[in-house]
Amino acid sequence: MDGRLNEENINIPYNSALSEIDKAFIMLTYPGVEDPDLDMSLEKALRIATVPDDEAKKIQDLVTANNFKEARDRFFAYNKKAMESYYGKCPVEESSWSNSS
Repeated sequence: MDGRLNEENINIPYNSALSEIDKAFIMLTYPGVEDPDLDMSLEKALRIATVPDDEAKKIQDLVTANNFKEARDRFFAYNKKAMESYYGKCPVEESSWSNSS
């Protein structure tokens, strides 16, 4: 990314490799769709995202019941709370995920 496109004027080199957190976020955004090329299970994604065991179990149970939208919504609610705790507010607008199907 050209530095003119961000507030810090930092040039960010092109990178086509997904990090483990990228893969975890993909898995948690699209639960129930496990891609062997991604090499990421739901359980691993929840660990990488540091979702507490009790919340992870609820998300896993929702995925097992094929309730993918509620599982995704539950993860995003947890993630929003975690970001608010870290940043003081959530840096991502909720509308950017709340209408996803």
